[in-house]
Amino acid sequence: QKILGGIKSFKIGKSTVNYTDLTIQNILLTGINVEFNPSYYIAVTAGKIDYRFRDFFNKGARSNGQYVVMGRIGVGNKDKKALIFSIFKGRKNQSEYAISDSIVNHVDIVGYSLEALYKKDEYNFLSFEIAKSTMPVTGNLTKNKEINRLWQFKDNSNMGINVKGQTRIAQTQTTIGGFYRKTGEDFQSFSMFC
Repeated sequence: QKILGGIKSFKIGKSTVNYTDLTIQNILLTGINVEFNPSYYIAVTAGKIDYRFRDFFNKGARSNGQYVVMGRIGVGNKDKKALIFSIFKGRKNQSEYAISDSIVNHVDIVGYSLEALYKKDEYNFLSFEIAKSTMPVTGNLTKNKEINRLWQFKDNSNMGINVKGQTRIAQTQTTIGGFYRKTGEDFQSFSMFC
């Protein structure tokens, strides 16, 4: 009963995946998505992305080859207070059009993030996330020595920071929220913002 109670989600097939602003957010995935959170947090997501980024009109035009695999591990309860480390890998199309030519229009991406979140209730929360990714280059990431950039903390061009919060004034039923996001020009993720 305790194990079953810790399962937050278990999806096989087509589902919408939402984790964080700097990793995976609002993508349609055909694959598996599992979240487990008794006193620690574990999540695994893997599958084929079912649409082209920024292209809702030509989503069925041809197979786009986009995929993502992500693992998350953390301590705490994600609905109250938690610290979660995520690592992701995948392929994302860079072309906004469904035109095929001889140019390679996809990039392989590897990245990670660390997220700290605090939720008092559904109206009052604060979260902070910092992430790094590989640059959008074609070809093998190891041959391009792009993996090494993940651990170069002096280089901010492939880093992202996201802070968001919300509070509610009960007396007036007013909700106040906001966010701050800064990403370097080379930062990549599986989110509509990056």
